[in-house]
Amino acid sequence: MKIGCSRVSITPLSDQKVISLGGEQLSIFLNDDIYVNVILIKLKTEIVLFIVYDLIWVDKELCEKIFSAIYNRFSIHSKNIIITSTHAHSTPQLSNIIGYSEFVDAGYVSLLLEKTLVVVEKAFGNLLDCYAVCKTSHTTCNISRRKKVFDLHSFKKLVFSKKTLNRPNKKANIDNEITTIYFYNYDGPPIGCLMNYAAHPTLVDRRYLSADYPGHISRLNVCKYGESFVTCFMQGFSGDVKANIVTKGYNKSQSLFKNIYFMIFDRHHFKKGLTFNNVNIYASKLLDAVDNFNAIKNVNITQILFNNVEVDLPTIDGVRKLSLSAVFLKPNIMIITSNAELFSYYSLWVKSYFKKSNLIFIIAGYSNGMVGYIPDANAVRDGGYEVDRALHIFNQESRYSENVEICVKKGLISLLNKFNVKNYF
Repeated sequence: MKIGCSRVSITPLSDQKVISLGGEQLSIFLNDDIYVNVILIKLKTEIVLFIVYDLIWVDKELCEKIFSAIYNRFSIHSKNIIITSTHAHSTPQLSNIIGYSEFVDAGYVSLLLEKTLVVVEKAFGNLLDCYAVCKTSHTTCNISRRKKVFDLHSFKKLVFSKKTLNRPNKKANIDNEITTIYFYNYDGPPIGCLMNYAAHPTLVDRRYLSADYPGHISRLNVCKYGESFVTCFMQGFSGDVKANIVTKGYNKSQSLFKNIYFMIFDRHHFKKGLTFNNVNIYASKLLDAVDNFNAIKNVNITQILFNNVEVDLPTIDGVRKLSLSAVFLKPNIMIITSNAELFSYYSLWVKSYFKKSNLIFIIAGYSNGMVGYIPDANAVRDGGYEVDRALHIFNQESRYSENVEICVKKGLISLLNKFNVKNYF
């Protein structure tokens, strides 16, 4: 097996205007560069190319441009390419159909395509004979971001009703697994890794350009393993998950009534606008969890297989398409990707349903496009931002029905059954 690793800065030029998801123009005040990271796996005549951008997402339109550019230069088909993003909210929003599309800088998009071809060419030039080592660890660094609390507005009217808000919820089950596959050159230290973990990268004030904690992980790995080390951070199914960094909801600047309300009914909120050092501390904790856990497997990859399925997801008044793809690094690494922000429930479900297969799972969203949040049935019943209030961002006219959950599950089963994973039981 040969592995090629490369990374290239995609920090905008000084005359290029880039905006965040919220429409704020991103400043380079923090001097925190963003990158495109590539790991190329070549086994005999088979190739899989992982391209990870420090971007909030890469929509279908931009993915098609990237696929076309890579095919024209390197003759690699789109089925062999996984385009994904770290989903850091302090990175550029480049979609013409999502969010504040009127501010997309065409010059920066052209720069991104140029840099993508450069980084892929460098990966081909860096091919080395390697072996793989997989580490699976767990952490308490992520937490559900959906919690039912008494609604402040109804509380003022002496009506006691609960509303699902963006709050830390320690009682909710989420996928807290970190799966990391290191690629070691036979003559030395590791040259790169695929790292899979789920938590929204929203620690940095999104007025400032930053790769958030995935960028800090990459930087720390470079410090540890050398300047050429590449971290392809694959953001998990984190539609309802954030970093477990919380603060009190009440403070002196608020009215007495609000402070009483927050102290009794809504005590904990997520902390925002962390300093560079505090984000670095968070990234260090994740890497410590990887280093200090003992579930280590040497992996001898013997074959690379590909499959995908399209799933119709029912909304109240129509259907939306979910794309699920998988790369099977036989005998035991299954990499599942989707073009959505799926809830963590689905990641837990896949690992539980196929537990007896003894597969090592990497499960990532934000890949090869973006169609928005995909909740589970319980979340649909509870409502909230992801279920109702975020629909306009993704041009979704109505919320999903509760049947969305069974449709996603059937799609995942169909995807893995194409590899005869069902026969592993």
